[in-house]
Amino acid sequence: YGNPDISDTVWRKGTQQPYFNGFSFMHSQRFNHLDLVCSGNMANELSYLQGANDQRARLTVNTRYRFNNGMAAGIRGSYMYQREGTYLVWNDDSAGITSPLGGTGSTTTLVEGLYKRIAFDPYFNYTTNDGGRITIQGRYFLSDNVDANTTKGSKAALYYSEGQYQKEFGYHFTLTAGLVASYSTINAQLYGNHYGNNAAGYLQLEKQIGKLSLTGGARYETNKVDTIKGNSPIVMRVGANYKLAKATFIRASYGDRKS
Repeated sequence: YGNPDISDTVWRKGTQQPYFNGFSFMHSQRFNHLDLVCSGNMANELSYLQGANDQRARLTVNTRYRFNNGMAAGIRGSYMYQREGTYLVWNDDSAGITSPLGGTGSTTTLVEGLYKRIAFDPYFNYTTNDGGRITIQGRYFLSDNVDANTTKGSKAALYYSEGQYQKEFGYHFTLTAGLVASYSTINAQLYGNHYGNNAAGYLQLEKQIGKLSLTGGARYETNKVDTIKGNSPIVMRVGANYKLAKATFIRASYGDRKS
């Protein structure tokens, strides 16, 4: 970065010239029935704004094992670390616009955050001999946020799973049905500890008639947040999609819920 075109850069005198840099990599390879893809990147910024620096690193891995009988399974994973400084209140609107109010001392308005993100997504796919497709997938996601100045923060975790069956029958009918469940927790110094869960089931039938596609389906779910529990009405929906011309469609949809 070049020096800001303002009269006062006192905080930067004698410091290193601000800059940013980074790198990334990716590798993919097949080992017989195993597919592997891994990638990562790092970025570093020494900002011209006092204390508003940013360092981050991320690594991702994707695997898939292909069986000989129509089955495939794998896991996707990622990890990200970030340390970032930011502020919304600066010293003044002219000479002090590149430094936070209060400087970087104990009365600073600079917020320096530490952020971590971890995700794991296992999955399983199976295509049956009669053309049906079974998909099972899950997710674990962790979000960890800490204010480096106050050591206060929050940590949230999500656990998710879904099973789905899809099959195309004769006369261009396609059936899709599935079950979904999730559970989440959060531990926060600001607003306490909480948890919630959700479970649902859904069913959809699709019919293709030339350029016209008709769909109809229903979904039922139950939710709970801490001690508050509720069951939603059954949500029903029908829709139509007609291809009038190239890149031109006419769509209609209607939904209702039954208690």
